[in-house]
Amino acid sequence: HFCPDHLTDELKKILVQTLPVRKANKIDS
Repeated sequence: HFCPDHLTDELKKILVQTLPVRKANKIDS
C-alpha cells in the first residue's frame, strides 16, 4: 500500500507532466 503523501507526490508528478501537454493542445487547437 502507498502512504497518502507518496500517492499525492506521484499525482503531482503526473499533473506536472500532463499540464504542459494540455496547454500546448489548447494553443494548437
